[in-house]
Amino acid sequence: RSSDSNQSSFLIITTCQSSLKMADMFPPDHHFFTHILLDEGAQMREPEGVAPLCMAGNHTKIVIAGDQHQVGPAMLVLGDEAQENGLAVSLLERLQKRYEMMGEVAKPYCATLVTNYRCHEKIVELAEKLFYKTPLLCGVNPNSTHPDAPFPLRFICSSVNEQMKHVRNAKNFKEAEIALWEAANLAEKWPVDGWG
Repeated sequence: RSSDSNQSSFLIITTCQSSLKMADMFPPDHHFFTHILLDEGAQMREPEGVAPLCMAGNHTKIVIAGDQHQVGPAMLVLGDEAQENGLAVSLLERLQKRYEMMGEVAKPYCATLVTNYRCHEKIVELAEKLFYKTPLLCGVNPNSTHPDAPFPLRFICSSVNEQMKHVRNAKNFKEAEIALWEAANLAEKWPVDGWG
């Protein structure tokens, strides 16, 4: 509820697809939504990202959050023709490129968050070297490593036959089995003291 006792504030959480149904409930000139936030904007297909924007009024503030260096919609857009015509690019990525072309005038509308609070510093360093142009900061305690895994990255090789190279068609049970075994091994020796 807002500070003004005569007004109420609402928070509506919906999927992009369901937002299309909601858009029909409001007239085109409505001013109901003051803000629309699209989370994981870099992972959704562009038509999905546009759908919630149908609920925006003239004064609605729109925020699209996401990381275009993570897996994007290319994994979901299967047809070659669709990919060739740009459907493998997210709305966030398309806007990011457009804003970069606009230069200084667009800078106030873009923010880059550089502190990672989910990964060990060595994982952040690897991601920085492989994917990002800007330096990343680590917001995690560097001493929080498992006693049996002093280095937070572990690369495990498994033999993968030719038919498993295409990620869209493959079900790689062998790799899943290895990952489960590794996770169970670490969980069995979980340092309860200090980690909970």
